[in-house]
Amino acid sequence: MKRGIIVACILSTMLLMACGPEISGENITENQSVTGGTVTENSEARVDISDFSDETSKFYGGELEDDLSDALDTTAVISDDNYDYYLSDGAIEVRDAQVGDGYTVVMNREMDNFSIYGVYVGMSSDEAVKILEDQGLKEESDDYTTIYAKDKYDFYVTFDAEDGTVTQVNYSKVIPSAC
Repeated sequence: MKRGIIVACILSTMLLMACGPEISGENITENQSVTGGTVTENSEARVDISDFSDETSKFYGGELEDDLSDALDTTAVISDDNYDYYLSDGAIEVRDAQVGDGYTVVMNREMDNFSIYGVYVGMSSDEAVKILEDQGLKEESDDYTTIYAKDKYDFYVTFDAEDGTVTQVNYSKVIPSAC
């Protein structure tokens, strides 16, 4: 009898440890983690443009702007000239290509919930380079700009920095011409 009670106590303790927050009534979101029974917020949870790499913008019949605005819990507003979409009060822009075929997603200011291939405004430029290179994007430079790409005919990432801090990040998606 005593042995059965001890086994029951051990099993119930193991069950409580494994299911802790769920049993205690707390709901765990993807932005939270559990360590030692304590629920903490994960500040690194960001919507990343890489999660939308198979999508196209409305300029090419896609729904990128709507899907991105849903993921960021904001709205996409089209510009007066119908060439740009603004999300998060202009922090993000989706622009139709001015030259060639494609579109560009621009991150104009610091946000705590968005990144472009892991890079975001406010991080150090050295960290940005490392993150891009760790994902297999290779640096290519010319007299005018530096891009990071696996295949620059598919997409590439650029960023501007001032005093070692990223001030703007761009994702340019190339759409092959229908011709």
